[in-house]
Amino acid sequence: MLSRIFKILTFSLWLAVFCISFSSSAFAAETKSETKSDSFDTKLTSTYTVNLSGQTHVEKQFKVTNKMPTLYISSYSLEITSSKIANVHVTNEKGEIPATVTVADNKTKINITFADTIVGTGKVRTFSISYDDPDSAVVSGNTLEVYIPKLTTAELYSANIVVIKTPLKFDVPVRVNPNKFDVKQEGTQYVVTMNDPGTQGISALFGQKQYFQFALNYDLNNPTNSSGIMQIALPPDSTQQRVLYDEITPPPTQVTRDADGNWIATFEIEAQQTVTVVAKGRAMITLQQDAPETSSAPTPELTSAQKYWETSDPKLAELAKKYTTPRQIYDYLTSTFVYNYSRTGSVPERLGAAKALNAPDQALCQEFTDAFIALARANGIPARRLTGFAYTSNSRLRPLGLMQDVLHAWPEYYDKDKQKWIAIDPTWGQTTGGINYFDQLDFNHFVFAINGHSSNTPYAAGSYRKPEDTSKQIDVSFAQQFTFPDQQLEFEAKKLPWFLTWGKNGYELTVINKTGTAFYNVPILLESDQVDIPISNPQITLPVLLPFQRATVRFAANSPWWQFRQFILTVRSQQLSSSHALQTGIQLQDIFAAPQIAISVGGSLVFIAIIAGSVLVSRRPRQRSVRR
Repeated sequence: MLSRIFKILTFSLWLAVFCISFSSSAFAAETKSETKSDSFDTKLTSTYTVNLSGQTHVEKQFKVTNKMPTLYISSYSLEITSSKIANVHVTNEKGEIPATVTVADNKTKINITFADTIVGTGKVRTFSISYDDPDSAVVSGNTLEVYIPKLTTAELYSANIVVIKTPLKFDVPVRVNPNKFDVKQEGTQYVVTMNDPGTQGISALFGQKQYFQFALNYDLNNPTNSSGIMQIALPPDSTQQRVLYDEITPPPTQVTRDADGNWIATFEIEAQQTVTVVAKGRAMITLQQDAPETSSAPTPELTSAQKYWETSDPKLAELAKKYTTPRQIYDYLTSTFVYNYSRTGSVPERLGAAKALNAPDQALCQEFTDAFIALARANGIPARRLTGFAYTSNSRLRPLGLMQDVLHAWPEYYDKDKQKWIAIDPTWGQTTGGINYFDQLDFNHFVFAINGHSSNTPYAAGSYRKPEDTSKQIDVSFAQQFTFPDQQLEFEAKKLPWFLTWGKNGYELTVINKTGTAFYNVPILLESDQVDIPISNPQITLPVLLPFQRATVRFAANSPWWQFRQFILTVRSQQLSSSHALQTGIQLQDIFAAPQIAISVGGSLVFIAIIAGSVLVSRRPRQRSVRR
């Protein structure tokens, strides 16, 4: 009899990325003038309980109230972007409700058909769907990360509450997005409660710092018949990471920093030799961006076109007029590009921004990155490419697209208001179904190389290998907490040759970093033991002193260059000091200290004399003729 009075409306829950929608076709056939929210009042409470290993038990409690006298729900459908969920249960106040669970295309679908009917305005149906999900939370080293994809139809809910329960071991969250939430302790758990997070994905990060240990191999081959110099990029400090090297074997002849902040190590390779450089160390990843900046404010080159960043391409230029801010560009890419898992089976071609925008379904991490950089630069926003290691426990949700030892690429842009570089990951923003990798990154991105002034160099670790070598070049794992060493510096001082100082008492100080970490804004104080031989520039600041680097600075002593005198130079930096015996004045041995210079000077004098003589000779006849 009820079937003659009431039309059955199928009310479906669609959770492709935990987003919910209603079956529009059945409802539209019944009352076309009403919206779905006009027919039902729906309240949802989702509770994520995370254990020490990161396994998450999810329970979603639904309360659906009829707002129409002739409509009721008969079924629900829940789809989750994971094929790994287990222990699915659907219950209400009467007990277990049968459900059909199917897995396809890396998704799990739960179909529910209700055996009873609940009809009438104000009538309420309550039920719960629970399951175990290995992908909602990730324990990585010292940190816990909880990710809940966005609810795209949040407007359908009069209440949407998300509760995250985590063990006390991980402490209170260091960052939660969206940032409107409450946190309290209940027994052995911290409980984060968020009311109406809207359509944003939720991410909660627990822990202060992440620690990695690494061993990187670089195969350097010199096929020529003469010795040569080769350079590699070592993982550098950046705004969110600091690096400590335990050893670099063989040791580099020099370590310098390029315009993008890369640490460039130089090695001398003998003819017809292959040398494998092994760099071992540890890295600390933070969220607070308290690590030193790797470079000064960006130069105009970081908004220019490059190979793979074709800012003048017609389609790209047109899109750049529409998407003008980093957020708009990020949202466009995560909603338009599709990660193509089939391209990860071999070394993929790097398409570049222009080709990627014409084939958005062929994207890997490098295409997401190149397109973001090109669109940002087309809008005058400095942007560059980061390549390196990214930890992932699920290669479907968080894939890695560069095949050299499975590297990852992601972009960063310069925020002129905040005056700092901000790293983002549009690739994982898309593959996770909307988790916010724009407002905050995570603890798992470890930068190996920065590409800004060039779109492809320097190459990251993992790219230096013999053609026939298939062995693993990169070994990165989680490490225990460690501390960075205090400054361990050595100083060498010497007087500069007279011909380099133009008659002044000039000197060179070499500062040697004996540790494998960088020091920033290193103060150097210079003092003379002779009051009448003062140092002209007694305070020097080294902007950066890289691991194992030998940095040189010049200074002068204010004393007549013709007076030979000895004095003691004291060099101080923080708690370190050393003394060096130096002298002023020019002595005969100084002139002949560099024979080639003396020869050059002598030769120059002879040459000048000859020229002068020829001029005089040429002038004399003229002078005689005038006299005549």
